[in-house]
Amino acid sequence: MKNKSKMLGLLISICLMLSVLAGCGPASEANNGQAGSDKGKSYKLAFFGPLSGDAMQYGVAIKNAVELEIRKVNDAGGINGVPVELKVFDDKNDPKESVNIANKIVSDPEILVAIGSFTSSCSLAAAPVFQKNQVPLFSPTASHPDFPFAGDYMFTLAMTQKLESKKFAEFVIEQFGPKKVATIYQNTDYGVTANDIFVNRIKELGGTVTGSEQFISGQTKDYSPLISNIKAQQPDIFYVIGSYSEAAQIIQQAKALDLKAQYIGNGQLIREDFLKLAGANGEGLVVMSSIPVFLSSALEHQKLSANTEAFVNDFKKAYQVEADGFSAMGYDSASLIVDAIQKAGADKKGIRDALAQTKNYAGVSGNLSFMDTREVERSLINYRVKDGTFIPYVRE
Repeated sequence: MKNKSKMLGLLISICLMLSVLAGCGPASEANNGQAGSDKGKSYKLAFFGPLSGDAMQYGVAIKNAVELEIRKVNDAGGINGVPVELKVFDDKNDPKESVNIANKIVSDPEILVAIGSFTSSCSLAAAPVFQKNQVPLFSPTASHPDFPFAGDYMFTLAMTQKLESKKFAEFVIEQFGPKKVATIYQNTDYGVTANDIFVNRIKELGGTVTGSEQFISGQTKDYSPLISNIKAQQPDIFYVIGSYSEAAQIIQQAKALDLKAQYIGNGQLIREDFLKLAGANGEGLVVMSSIPVFLSSALEHQKLSANTEAFVNDFKKAYQVEADGFSAMGYDSASLIVDAIQKAGADKKGIRDALAQTKNYAGVSGNLSFMDTREVERSLINYRVKDGTFIPYVRE
């Protein structure tokens, strides 16, 4: 009887052990980046960007667009029947905080892809963490030339400054001739790189760069000493590289100092907020961009695809504000990631490979294809401020 009891106990112990071992399978897969499979509870993504601080308008616009796409996917039944879950983090436009957040994200093996950040500085700071852990990092807007080369798990939907700033310089020379050009730019990775590439290309094309002035982003409020230096050089073209709020202040102060030149800005200015801040001082400004404008007044002069029109309408309905190029790039980032997960499941390397193979994707921010370097090349979409709104640029 005792032997039978011992035998029964041994059999129970073996069954319990086999049950535990069988339950370890999924946990082991999770540690290898396979969590969130079609049999799991959800596909987890992360977003990080500036949701507070001086760049929060951009970060919030991108986050809202990402959430809009994820709601759309989940309302339609998820990806292969599995819902998508988004973890949101605020990096405050601080590279140090971006690194802290990156470490939090990669510590969760169920997070398959991270979307972020808004600025090149924050994206570059976080990149080594994601590359080391082989988690795809997809920035909607990082344009520093070094970002795609920080690792083969890095992607950006922005045209890098290596490509974009050269095109900006070529546009200036083509439209206005080899004139005298002066620049003022923010002391960020984006600003410094954009300025360097732009002025070098202007010189290569026969233009003259009379000078470049740098300001401290988020701190400088009085630009008059810098503008006075520029005015003394009597440039024909005055190119402002900064956020929309900084550019509005610079343009206001330059007009007050009677700086006579053709004012030019970049795509960061394409926001309704800029038009309100600049007021009449913005009239005649030319804005060079590789992303579209969706302001209601500007849409009167443009024809949108059905997909893009649906996005513009859905975004305004969801948030009571108009979509812009930044939100469009956030939406496309989420859409491309969803498409990659549909193809690869919860395999991080498979998702990376699927993203890298993207060709001719009809996004709401334009037709998208990744080069071998995981960069996107776009055509310029240029505007002029006329009667208080952005209209497609036409040479006068």
